[in-house]
Amino acid sequence: MQAQTTLSTPVGEYYLRGVMETACGFKLNEDSTFQFFFSYGALDRQGEGKWLVKGNDIIFNSKEKPAQDFAMLTPQAGEKDKITIQVKEANPMILKHIYCKIKGRTGEQEGMADDKGTIHFNAQPVETIELVFEFCSEKKSVFHVKDGAHHSFSFKPQPWLMEVFFQNFHLSLTKDGLTGGHPFSNEKTFHYEKTGH
Repeated sequence: MQAQTTLSTPVGEYYLRGVMETACGFKLNEDSTFQFFFSYGALDRQGEGKWLVKGNDIIFNSKEKPAQDFAMLTPQAGEKDKITIQVKEANPMILKHIYCKIKGRTGEQEGMADDKGTIHFNAQPVETIELVFEFCSEKKSVFHVKDGAHHSFSFKPQPWLMEVFFQNFHLSLTKDGLTGGHPFSNEKTFHYEKTGH
């Protein structure tokens, strides 16, 4: 009965159904590698790795995710009456979508970068700096500040900022595709239909 209710082979292309204005899917290759793509408006993201079958599930794994999606450049003393965060990137579409939170013993502040990648905060002790690219909200880079004399911090995005990483991501085989979760959602009700089936 199991063979009659699931696909005969998982190799092929699968496209997300039922989600408006979103193009998303998986390509499972015969050599057990896969490609993932996600497109929403002008935003495009990709991922890749290996897949394997375990029972009625396909399990997806990528290479190990790097610890940080931004690199901190050399901190500077800066102006003592404010904290300056500067993101250095040629693409202005990335710069204005950077969220930052600073934390210290006197509290925390948060804000979005302007179109030049700059964020100013009121002066305070800084112990950690958190950066998130708005369209990769599942990723968070946290930096620990060791020298309290620094008030100006510069960062640059890493090349893998937009890459999607998978760690033991499960989808269930059905008679016409895959069902389960989505890399950017906690819901488990998504359906990926196999093309040509």
